[in-house]
Amino acid sequence: HTSQWVFLDCEVHWSSLEQIAQCSRCAKSRSKDESIAGFAARKGAEIFSDLRKRLEAIRTETGGPKFKMGSYAIRPADTRYPVLRFKELYPEILNFAMPSIYSTLPGPVRTGVRADRKELDCSAIIPWLQPGTMGEKPAGYIYQEILSSLLSGGMGVTYYTHHGFDVADFAAVSKALIIAREYEELIADGEPITKWRTEPEGITYFGLKKGDHAIWMVVSDSDKPLDVMPPIPINITDTQRISVQ
Repeated sequence: HTSQWVFLDCEVHWSSLEQIAQCSRCAKSRSKDESIAGFAARKGAEIFSDLRKRLEAIRTETGGPKFKMGSYAIRPADTRYPVLRFKELYPEILNFAMPSIYSTLPGPVRTGVRADRKELDCSAIIPWLQPGTMGEKPAGYIYQEILSSLLSGGMGVTYYTHHGFDVADFAAVSKALIIAREYEELIADGEPITKWRTEPEGITYFGLKKGDHAIWMVVSDSDKPLDVMPPIPINITDTQRISVQ
């Protein structure tokens, strides 16, 4: 059997800490020296741990395949829900981070995934992206977002719905996946590039390196052509350019 993927979509009321502070049951459960935030994190970990154990029990009973689990908007670089802290859940309960990056522009995808990757020792990130239902965007942006996620240190992408996709969008996804398949080993096992021979201004560049091989992406968000020398990682001499147009 191959591994299965579990994507949880669990959200928490924004005033959870205030409610915990006013809850008499919580006051009885909280230890004397435990902060409200610490108590929230502990209880969140207990709830998700119980969920994981229940799913594991069902899997064992039915003889199903092993699974990897992540949950919406729980990420290492920023805590959205105080009751669900990524570093309290990873890797025993949650196996990967799932930042919610609902944007009409590709830029937030690469910056969000890069920020999370810096907090981890592997590419355990699968962001939630939006397919155009929250603001239409060109198919080329979807192509950039997928490559941006993979080359910034993510191991995949997911969408909460496909209803915003048209034929051009599906073609953009296919185009990105064809490239990812060609460089699968680098994307799966590569480490983020941190040292460059040239570092031109006015553009964004990021990628992955394994041994003396690398793949990287160069992006300009300017609406005007830029006359710059593309960045090249240190110790990389043979290069192959991939267009993001």
